[in-house]
Parts: sequence; C-alpha cells; structure tokens
Amino acid sequence: MRYAAILTLLIFCQALFGQEQEINAGDAEFADLFGYSVAIDGDYAIVGAPLQSGFGTNKAGAAYIFQRIGGVWTQVKKLVPPWGGALGDQFGYSVDITGGYVIVGAINVDYGGKTDMGAAYIFSGSGSNWYHEATLRPADGDDNDHFGKSVGISGTRAVVGVPDDDDHGSKSGSAYFFEDYYANGWIQIDKVTASDADAGDVFGADVSISGDYAVVGAPSNVGVDYLWSGAIYVFKRWGMSWTEEEKLVHDDADVFDRLGESVDIFGPQIIAGAPFVSDKTGAAYIFSLNGYDWTQTAKLTASDGEPHDKFGNSVGITTGFAAVGTARDDDNGTDAGAKYLFEEVGAAWSQLVKHTASDGAANDLFGTDVDIDGSHAIAGAPYHTEVSSDEGAAYIYGPTLAAACAAMMSLDGTIATGTYQAGTQLMVSGKILTSSDVTLQSPGSVELMAGFELQAGATLQVLMAGCDE
Repeated sequence: MRYAAILTLLIFCQALFGQEQEINAGDAEFADLFGYSVAIDGDYAIVGAPLQSGFGTNKAGAAYIFQRIGGVWTQVKKLVPPWGGALGDQFGYSVDITGGYVIVGAINVDYGGKTDMGAAYIFSGSGSNWYHEATLRPADGDDNDHFGKSVGISGTRAVVGVPDDDDHGSKSGSAYFFEDYYANGWIQIDKVTASDADAGDVFGADVSISGDYAVVGAPSNVGVDYLWSGAIYVFKRWGMSWTEEEKLVHDDADVFDRLGESVDIFGPQIIAGAPFVSDKTGAAYIFSLNGYDWTQTAKLTASDGEPHDKFGNSVGITTGFAAVGTARDDDNGTDAGAKYLFEEVGAAWSQLVKHTASDGAANDLFGTDVDIDGSHAIAGAPYHTEVSSDEGAAYIYGPTLAAACAAMMSLDGTIATGTYQAGTQLMVSGKILTSSDVTLQSPGSVELMAGFELQAGATLQVLMAGCDE
C-alpha cells in the first residue's frame, strides 16, 4: 500500500471537463433541430432550435436558456420570435450569450417587402426573466440576404454576419455592427466588407466579438496564392466605426481548406476552423495578438482524425482552453460527431480530451456547434433522436462531481477530473488524463495497482482522511 506522504502532488489547477449533462427542450418535437446553435457564458447557456414549431407557427424557431442551479443545468426560459414570428423564420439559426445579454439570429424573416432578409434579436435578463430588448435589421437589407446567419455579442456590442450579401458580387458577404449606444437603444454603428471582397467569398460565414476586437470568417476567399483556401479578418473599433486591422491566413494553406468556416475570439486569441484541410480531415488555427500584430501561434488537429471528419466545422476559445467540433466523426456511428478540447500549456497547445455523446448515434452530428467558457463546454447534436426523430440535444461538460463514499472502490481505465472517495479502500489501475486534476480519498488505504499511469501534466492528490462511512 502507498500512502499520501509518498504520492501527494500539487493540485487545484483548472478543473477538467469530465462530467457530461445532456440537455433537451422541455417541449421537444419532431425535427426541431435543437442544438443547431449553442453558446455558453458562466452559469448560462443558450441553445437554438431553428425549426421548432411549438409556439404555434410552423418552423418559426425558438431558443432555450439554461441556468446552472445547484450544479445542474436547468431550462429556465424559452425564447420565441417577437409577435410569434412567421412560417420558416428559423429563429435560433444562430445564438450567442454574454453577461446578461443574448442575441438570436432568424435568417428568413421578411421585412419591408424584402423576402428572407433576416433579422437578429437581443434579449436581456437573468434567471427565468428574459425580455426582448431590440430587433436588429440591416439599414440596406435586401431579398435573400439571410441577415443573422452568424451572430456574436460582447457586452453591449453585437456583430451580425451576412455571407449572402451581394455588395461586391454574389455572396461576397458583409458584417454589421450594433451597439446599445449610451444605453439609449441598439443602433447600427457600421457595416463592413473585406478589403479584397469578391463574389463567392461568403465573408460573414461566422463572426465573433470580444471588447474592441471582432473577427469575421470568409472560408471561400482566395486566401493564399489563389488557392481559395479561406481567410479571416480582424476588425477593431475606433470611435464610431470598425476598421479592418488584418487579413489572416494559415501558414500551410492548401486548395479549398475553408479557413474561417468557424471563428471565435476571446481576449488576445482567435481560433479559426478549416474543416476541409487534408481531404476534409480538418484543422483549427490559433492566432494571438502580439503587440499590434496577429500571428499564427498554433495548429490544432485531432489525434485520431480521418478524412471527411471535418474537424473544425465549429470552434470556441477561452483562457487556456479551446473546443473544436467534428460533426462527421464516426466513433458512435457514421456522422455521429465528436468534440475535442485542447489545453494551452506555456506556449504550446495539446489535446486534452475527446468527447462523444454518451448516447450518441449515427447521424446525430454532435459538434455541429460548440462553445467553451471557464470550466464548461457545450456541444449541439441537432439530429439526435431522444423521443422524436431529429428533435436534437445538447451536451454540457464540466468538472466531475465527487463520487459517493462507497466502502470499497476500484478504478480502471481513463480517470477524469474529480474526487474519488472510498470508506475503507480505493484501488487504482487506470491512467489519469493529461493535465487532469484528481483526488483519491480514503481513510483506510489507497493503492495504486500495476498498470497505473500518471501522464505528463497530470496532477494527483491522495488524502487519508475525510471520507468515513
């Protein structure tokens, strides 16, 4: 038997994402596509269901807000289009959440005689009290713009992507910036297009905003050496306008990589997905702000990636961690999907864990959209069937809850973050995840068996008290 004095290593680092909770709409119906869009911020998450019909209007769409209460993610509000919406609006096609505000895109809203012009909606609140605060529309909207295909919000600033805008040729794309200007209401501050805009770029395919910076993806842009490899554009707010700071491309660009199909920005870091890299195996790239310049600092790939997985179809980033969706992964069946989490250690990024849904099945497309914030990550599986076909689901991953204090416990296999407790004896023969924080706790004995492995970066603490039956 081996005791605490020998085994104790420093722990209490950032918790891992080992505990899964599946969340579903309280009024799920056939083909709602709940989980088509997801976002998470602190104790709140929002999930879009763009084909939901429960409000009484066929496929008008909905979005659902969940709150973490007592460690459990609980639906606290269903958001619907103001005034009920209309047939096929697809409210919930895109979502984002930050600090008491949410934004929801509805790509097929008709307005002012313009068909499928699109709109986005701002709600504010907390708990179960969320209120419609503003409807965002483009000042120059047109038929089939589908304004709201992508949305982002940061405090009282928002960005809306419009990849189908035709200002510089068919589907050249644009992005609009809005602000709750001095708390006097949300107004359009600026409209931007790429400095080298061209037909088919789909600039605005994805957008994200963080403080004074925003990033816009253009996955069909010519990119590097006329490879049509894709690009992302960084904008900075100066006064009452947003100015293009840099166009970024990846170092190993190749034909039709589609860099910028997904983007996220948090503080001084950007992540951009390129799901068509290496025969659609996919990759994601991290760019960091160094002084006044953004430079590529990492390339993320799946340890078990295969052609057509499309790793990078969705991405998210927060301090020290990144999430990458791989909706075509086949571990749980064809196109069941997966999500990978990466950790930044020093100047390097390493794969931390791969998640697949505990009840995943073929064609769920788990990882269609992902997001990450603090110690929680979320992934949508819009084609998951719980009761009704394609009703959809979402999965949130956070710190593992402590195990019950059983008399005897034997652990084997991969051991995720958390506290494992036994009243008399605890035996371990598995391996601790890279960079995992694990506490083994038993007042009797804790024994590490043959085959136990503590991987590089993992942390372990053994306690010989505190768990008496």
